[in-house]
Amino acid sequence: MAGWVWLQANSRPPPLSEWFDKGVAKICVYVDSEEELLRLHEKAQAAGVISALIQDAGMTEFHGEPTYTCLALEPLAAEKADEFTGGLPLY
Repeated sequence: MAGWVWLQANSRPPPLSEWFDKGVAKICVYVDSEEELLRLHEKAQAAGVISALIQDAGMTEFHGEPTYTCLALEPLAAEKADEFTGGLPLY
């Protein structure tokens, strides 16, 4: 049927099924600069990890200059997440 997506009964669950069904821990860490945030994003991309940079409009502290303020990584196993965030301080 056009426009429909379904899983066959004998197929493995998609990788995000557990995340959607149960949720996963969210870990907040911080970096000391936008440059460090951009390097972390590049490292994730080079490793094939889905990541998204969040950019604000610059309307608060930076007087109209947009800045990157956050990086989101796809749900990862703790060992894999540690490759990117293990050395960073918790927020």
